[in-house]
Amino acid sequence: MKRLVVKVLSFFFASTAICMLNSCAPTMVTIPMERLEDSKAKVDVIGKPVNLTYRGADDSLNLAFFSSIANGFDKTLVVVDSCGEFNFVFDSLSTGPFIRLSDDRDGETGDHIYSVAFPYKFRLNIIQDNVIKDSYSAKDQVNWEIRSAKKLSDDSIFSAVSADFYPTVSRIGENMASAFFPEWVEETRAIYTRSSAKWKEAENYARNFDWSSAQRIWLELTDSDNLDDIYAASYNIAVADEILGDREDGLKWVSFIEKHFPGRVPAKLKQRLQGE
Repeated sequence: MKRLVVKVLSFFFASTAICMLNSCAPTMVTIPMERLEDSKAKVDVIGKPVNLTYRGADDSLNLAFFSSIANGFDKTLVVVDSCGEFNFVFDSLSTGPFIRLSDDRDGETGDHIYSVAFPYKFRLNIIQDNVIKDSYSAKDQVNWEIRSAKKLSDDSIFSAVSADFYPTVSRIGENMASAFFPEWVEETRAIYTRSSAKWKEAENYARNFDWSSAQRIWLELTDSDNLDDIYAASYNIAVADEILGDREDGLKWVSFIEKHFPGRVPAKLKQRLQGE
C-alpha cells in the first residue's frame, strides 16, 4: 500500500477541523473507459494453425453454410488445410429451409417489405490431440429484409437472399472466431472530485486515462484534516488500483475504509478487486 493515513479519528470530529455540511463533501463524477477483457474460451488458439472440419449430411445448403462460415473463421484465425494444432469440427450441422416470414408495406413509401429467415444449428467441438478441449452449441437463424417498389415473386425474393447469403453467413463465422480473442469492453467508473485545483487535476488525469498520475495526487490528498476528503481520496486510489491491475493494494485501501468508515464501505468496488 502506498501510504495509509494514520490519524486519531476523534480529531476529525472537532468542529474546527472539518466541515460537516453536505455542500462541503466531494461529489462523484463518471469516467468513461475501455477495458480489455480476456476471452472466455478454454483454449488459446490465437496465432496457432487450426483446421476446419465439416461432419454432416451431404446437403447443398449445409455445405454452402459451412463454406460461408468457414470463410469468416479464415479471416480471423490461422486456418490451414492440414496438420493444424487444433481441429474445429462442425458437427450435427442442420440448416434451412428458407422461411418467408412476412410480406408488409411501408406506410410512407409504399414499398413491399419481405422478411426471410434461414434457421441453423450445429455443435462446434475444438479438438487437440484427439481430445475435445472446448465445445459450443449454436442454434439461431439468419434474417433478411428485402424491400422493393413492386411486388416480388417467391423466386425473386429468394434469389435476392441467395445473393447475400455468403457474406452474411461469413460474418457469423467472423463473430464466432472473434470470441477467442480478448475484447475491449466499454465501462464507466465513478470517482470523487472537488472544484479545487488539486482535485480537478487528478480528475483530468483520470479522464485522460493517466490513472498513475491521478493516484499520486489522491495520495497527497489523503493527508487532510477533512474526513470526507480522506474517504474520497482513499476510494479513488482503490479505483485506480483496480484499473491498473494492483488488486492487492486496492484491497488494502478498501480495508482502510472498512476500518475507519464502516458505514461507507464500497461493496461493488471490493467485489471487483476480489475478482468476483
